Amino acid sequence: HDGECFELSPVTWYTLATCGVTVRGPSVDRLGIHLDVDARVRFAVDNLVSYWKALAADVSRVCGQHPQRRFDAGSFEWCALGALRLHRTAFHGDVVSKRVAGEYGLEVTPGEFHDTLRLALDVRAGRRVDSEPGISASEPGISAVWMERSAAVIRWCVEAAEVAARPGV
Repeated sequence: HDGECFELSPVTWYTLATCGVTVRGPSVDRLGIHLDVDARVRFAVDNLVSYWKALAADVSRVCGQHPQRRFDAGSFEWCALGALRLHRTAFHGDVVSKRVAGEYGLEVTPGEFHDTLRLALDVRAGRRVDSEPGISASEPGISAVWMERSAAVIRWCVEAAEVAARPGV
């Protein structure tokens, strides 16, 4: 039963059923976890529209108001790769890691997003990002330019999911 707890979602049940590790009690394959692809896809689309769309607007607003601001690299990675995880679920039904989502994004997004995704994958892999491609940085963190680019990736993911969710599409 999913109840009112966000963490108990079709994505969580899928992850438990496919990647769960038995610590105590019956093995995961004996738990009888019901996997509903349609519910998982609906959850991903709903989350893109309800959470990620607003997040992209907030990021763009802050970047516009504070163009010299530096952002935490983890926030950049979260934005650039997180929505792609849900995009992947919405269009393929599975659930993947952020790294796999970034690699998937390099296959499905327009080329204008590829530098952003490569930078996010570098951050995810723990590679030191002293200076961002095309931007000289005298301070640590990720520039507002790159954060805005991550918001554009989110908007692309949301728009694709909204279009696919329309009746008759």
